[in-house]
Amino acid sequence: MVARKVKYCLGAVLVSLFVFSACNSQSGRIESVTLIPVWHGDSCLYINAEDKMEFNGLYPSVSLFREDIALVQTAGRGARIGFIDNSGEFVLPAVYTQATVFREGMAFVVRPGEAPCAINQKGELKFTLRDAESVETYHEDMALYSIREKGKLRYGYVDKKGEPVIEPVFSGAMSFSRGKAAVRDAKGKWGFIDKGGEAVIECRYDEAMPFNDRGVALVREDRLWGAIDEKGKYVVDPQFEMMCSDGKWFQVKSEENLWGWCDLSGEIVISPRFEKAFGFFDGDRAPVLLEEKWAYIDRKGMVVIKPQFDRALPFVGNLAAVWVGDYIGFINKEGRYEINPQYNGLSHDYEANAVWGESCYERVTTGKK
Repeated sequence: MVARKVKYCLGAVLVSLFVFSACNSQSGRIESVTLIPVWHGDSCLYINAEDKMEFNGLYPSVSLFREDIALVQTAGRGARIGFIDNSGEFVLPAVYTQATVFREGMAFVVRPGEAPCAINQKGELKFTLRDAESVETYHEDMALYSIREKGKLRYGYVDKKGEPVIEPVFSGAMSFSRGKAAVRDAKGKWGFIDKGGEAVIECRYDEAMPFNDRGVALVREDRLWGAIDEKGKYVVDPQFEMMCSDGKWFQVKSEENLWGWCDLSGEIVISPRFEKAFGFFDGDRAPVLLEEKWAYIDRKGMVVIKPQFDRALPFVGNLAAVWVGDYIGFINKEGRYEINPQYNGLSHDYEANAVWGESCYERVTTGKK
């Protein structure tokens, strides 16, 4: 089984971003990042595309700006999380031990020893989920939460008032997308429900991912992955070792553990020949590993930026983050540096957005003992 991706980064080591548990709908991807969080020494700098520093701070962990607000963690003993505006000023004080980014106008936060709470952008408390073990950001006005019952986690959904609209009866679940959510029943099989909690696609799959923006969901039966439409009909029969949503295509993994791409009907468009690869999204460049160095290919599978990088991320807008040794820079689509390799750190949230199409600060757990 593919492990579910880490959705929070504070207080944890972010595992390698080449873990394709992130093969989800990618519906929250920011396609244009105007303030890029990087590190020079211990100082976090938010820079623009011209490598101009807009502001800085001694923050060990930060997010991208979402809904004009970014999450930052203070340094030192008693570190706490707060929120800043795009001038670097705190708009919500650093008083939380955990926090999500804002989504649909709300964020979930945890104070020391307390249960998860929902706040708005003014920091006003909207409600507290006193019995929740965990909760995730809002998707389509619904927030996925869990409770612990007889030692086992059960998942359900709350609305914007904190009222349970779908009771926590599922052994696993994912956030809503296109009016549907993937859920796992007591037998360990996955299917899909609507916002009324009614089954719309029966629980029959060994694994399932949310529907993407094109109305297709990836599912696994036995060891092979395929893709279904919103009625549960296969549009790509189960045939791949792994699949990932990638805009108008899918990334696919062959029996030889090599990555390529197919279209939405399952026809191979770039033959699986790469040991590692990240997505195009809706762009025309994708990073691939060739002979122990990262390069970029176009949609014909041709190398357009030669192998030369120790790490490389997908393009976000017109820039892609690359590593030369321990230093990070940013290239354009011709492979020329717009920002020279000089930084020793890049926000995990930037990486998560580039690779997963989501924030890595989307989940908090209770602080209650």
